[in-house]
Amino acid sequence: MPDKFRAGKRLWSKADDAAMRRTYPHTSTAVLARQLRRTYSAICARAKLLGLHKSAAYLASPDACRLRRGDHVGARFRFQKGHVPANKGLRRPGWSAGRMGETQFKKGVAPRNNMPIGSTRLIEGYVFRKVSDVAHVAYTVNWKAEHVLIWERAHGPVPRGTCSSFETAIAPTYGSTISNASRAAS
Repeated sequence: MPDKFRAGKRLWSKADDAAMRRTYPHTSTAVLARQLRRTYSAICARAKLLGLHKSAAYLASPDACRLRRGDHVGARFRFQKGHVPANKGLRRPGWSAGRMGETQFKKGVAPRNNMPIGSTRLIEGYVFRKVSDVAHVAYTVNWKAEHVLIWERAHGPVPRGTCSSFETAIAPTYGSTISNASRAAS
């Protein structure tokens, strides 16, 4: 019977499930994966779904390898107490190959794309002015919309629940009139 596929994946047939129930408890998962033409992880996932477990006889055999508990299978491959690492004494923090250390960023030096306080930039059609230089914060902390700054200079803080905008939608300039509108009305 040909294999059935759904969304590019080979479906599990009743014959596959029967083979899993018959052989999974006492067979290596890798061997079973080759027999059923599946991946190792697919066999493990299907065994969990079917509620299958390895038998005590299999777990006691040398084939179980890493599944066995209590016999320290990988102990001889672990570092022993007192082991001296091969790289002891080499490449301490701050070590750099060649001129790499000279060209790395230095503390307290601003990047060359840093903009001083008072600089302006255009974000989605709005002019923003840099008002502070706090590191590692959202841009809204260091940058304020120019029309908000003009409003605050003339009238004080923008009232809560309102937003300020230029009354003319075409090319707002410093001579344009700024108005405050309720957010509920807009």
